[in-house]
Amino acid sequence: MTSLTARLDRALPSSSLDERSVEPLFAVADATQRELGGALRSTPYGPCRVITTRYPLTHTHGDRALGTYASQPLAHLPQLTGDPRLKDRVARDALFLDIEATGLDHGAGTFAFLIGVGLFEGDSFILHQLFLDDPSQERAMLHVLIELLDSRPMLITFNGKSYDLTVLGSRLVMQRLWTERECDLKLRPHLDLLHLTRSLERERLPNTRLGTLEREILDFHRVDDVPGHLVPACYHHFLRTGETSAVEGVIEHNLHDVLSMVTLADHVVGRSRPDPRIYREPEERDGLARLLLRRRAPASGLAVLANFIQETEAPSWATETAEALATAAVAARRALLPERSRYAWERLLERDPLHEEALRGLIRLESRGARDLPRALGLARRLEAVAPSPAATRRVQRLKRRVARSSGRLPKTDLCMV
Repeated sequence: MTSLTARLDRALPSSSLDERSVEPLFAVADATQRELGGALRSTPYGPCRVITTRYPLTHTHGDRALGTYASQPLAHLPQLTGDPRLKDRVARDALFLDIEATGLDHGAGTFAFLIGVGLFEGDSFILHQLFLDDPSQERAMLHVLIELLDSRPMLITFNGKSYDLTVLGSRLVMQRLWTERECDLKLRPHLDLLHLTRSLERERLPNTRLGTLEREILDFHRVDDVPGHLVPACYHHFLRTGETSAVEGVIEHNLHDVLSMVTLADHVVGRSRPDPRIYREPEERDGLARLLLRRRAPASGLAVLANFIQETEAPSWATETAEALATAAVAARRALLPERSRYAWERLLERDPLHEEALRGLIRLESRGARDLPRALGLARRLEAVAPSPAATRRVQRLKRRVARSSGRLPKTDLCMV
């Protein structure tokens, strides 16, 4: 039996934390059975395994090359995302980040054991995968991560705002590499592809999980991929047994995650420019216009739908939808272009004479400045019949009084607005 003195010697710290002999949290096999490739990089906190893969820019992932993203202009991203920190960024500024962790939540006990970091260097795309051979080496891995983060001014993730950055931020603080004030991961310029893709594609696709986007948009199909919910179990098995086969699939899973983010960024950034000449599926186009309206950029939203607010014939590929006309009408009104708004509402009313939003929009336009009060009254009566309510009844009564006053049948008192 181990003596009490020996047990205390192992438990008590030596002169400094960095010189402590930290025992593994799990019983593991001999270290020679845990060779995963890559190189052990020295840090002030011990070694960190870094597996580096270099790809030429012509390397294709799915149906597109990695290098196509590197030439994409990003000038529209601050407006599209509502994040002014993305101003004046170029595509090569980006650092692509994805983690695999010991849990699916982001509580204090969850830590990343594999961090995939991708960046452009010259005529190549470099993917560094920082792997945690043992939990005692976490400080070393995070030290290497900080160096890589500091090499690029902009982050691109997929759901990083909610998960990856939260996990990494808490671990950087817990490992005392950063203080809470210094932990600025969420304050850095950051493009989260999940949020942007969700706005563009949620009406067209069953969901916006990365696997679905790979199959439906990127034409990339994984074979024998490790499901995300099994990733923590694979790593724990590796720690217990030392079998590298337990995590080889996880490393490949992480590699594909990062490469898919590059090609997905190319797709999302390229197709989100407010240019009516870009072909988009109707649901994607309407989603982009709605997003720009939410970002208080009605002129840009109007540009996306320009084919539906002008009297010239739209291109054959520009499918007119009720959603597109309604969004175009609202965007034109907010951009202070009432005649374009009227044109869109009229087109929508031709498609559906009982469309409530079109009726309300035209009532507002016809009654403003008493442009055509009799028509506004007729539209208000139609709206009352379609959607009866006390407000609709009051609107009809107000318009009746305004019509009577304008014809001289009532004295001009108590001006009423619709």
